[in-house]
Amino acid sequence: MDAPSKLIKKTQSEVDEICRRHQMLYDRRVGGARAGFSFSDLSGLRFRGRRLNDADFSGSRMWRVDLAGANLDNVTMFGCDLREARLDGARMFRADLRGTCFQEVRMRAVVLESADLREGRIATSDPTGHLDYRGDDGRPPWTGVTSFARADMERCKLGGVLAYGVDFTDAHLRSTDFTRARLRDACLAGANLENADLTSADLSGADLTGAVLIGANLNLTNLRDANLDGALTDRVSGVAITEFGRSVDRMMHEHTQFIETQGHAGKPMSFELTDFRPAGSLAKQNLPALRAVECVFYGLDLSGILMQGATLEGSDLRQVKLEEADLRGSNLSGANLARTNLQRCNLGALPLTNGRRLGTRMNKVSLRNADLRGANVSQAELCRADLTNADLTGANLKGADLTGAILAGCRMTPGALRHATTTRTVGVLDSWR
Repeated sequence: MDAPSKLIKKTQSEVDEICRRHQMLYDRRVGGARAGFSFSDLSGLRFRGRRLNDADFSGSRMWRVDLAGANLDNVTMFGCDLREARLDGARMFRADLRGTCFQEVRMRAVVLESADLREGRIATSDPTGHLDYRGDDGRPPWTGVTSFARADMERCKLGGVLAYGVDFTDAHLRSTDFTRARLRDACLAGANLENADLTSADLSGADLTGAVLIGANLNLTNLRDANLDGALTDRVSGVAITEFGRSVDRMMHEHTQFIETQGHAGKPMSFELTDFRPAGSLAKQNLPALRAVECVFYGLDLSGILMQGATLEGSDLRQVKLEEADLRGSNLSGANLARTNLQRCNLGALPLTNGRRLGTRMNKVSLRNADLRGANVSQAELCRADLTNADLTGANLKGADLTGAILAGCRMTPGALRHATTTRTVGVLDSWR
């Protein structure tokens, strides 16, 4: 891309006016105009929470700009310099970020789905036709990136990027293109790389503890000295549920007998470090009081399942379908339910004899990006739970204990927390109380 020799310095008042007219355009009001900031110096300016989808920032210097929470879907930032910028919680769906400099950028929980972050450079030419690549200071464009932790980067194009030591902790990188990417010493702990293309990528020394690598293309991938402890692959994790000498159907039948006869017949299902994926769908099964500690259920269909009083501590329930399931009185403490579908799931208290009730325990659980629309979470314990970007629209939170929980980026019905405990809770909006 060709560029002018000098950048145009913008003031905050000029930027505010351009943003105002951009908003008018999307409100279909007379006088609206698409925001254009190409080849501008925007350093230090504030765009926090602005609607700037489809805006053009090509070639701009954006040192230390504040774009936290901004809507930047389909934005063009080809060749921009975003050093030390703040993009926490911003939406950048299908953004053109080729050749952008991300040195020391804050990008926690940013949505980068389908964005293009491949290499690219802007050239200027002198009267003799000599090309000079602007902004090329010899440093990798992602050097010193603070964090892409918890970012949504599904289907991103990252082929060939130089990202040594970059932090992708718990990032959603499903189906992302990492072909020939240089990710030496990068942190990908807990990241979801399902169906990602890592062909010829350099992951030497990378931290992949607890990462999801199901269906990932690892052809010619360099994993020398990489830490793969607890990584989830197509191989069975721990012991397969099918390796206990009885069919899964037989075990479920005996478990039902045990519950119905109060222990006089049958045998309870009790497992640790077991992979339930080989069992396939468990939708609408009757498994109350199931014990499955630190087990793997990743991606399974458990919709409509009856698991009242179950013990699922520390289990991997990421991207599981638990729609309309009954989990009243269950212990899910420390479990990972990131991106799990819990629509209309019953996580309320389980009635016991003599008027007693057993609340569902979900302390220190991960519910990042989980779908809890219409769920019953009344009287549940969610102390220090991480609900970043979760959707709690229409959920019943009456009597829930959210002490120390993280609610940053949540969607919630106004007044939903009026009767919940929110001591030291992070990210609570006044409208929720």
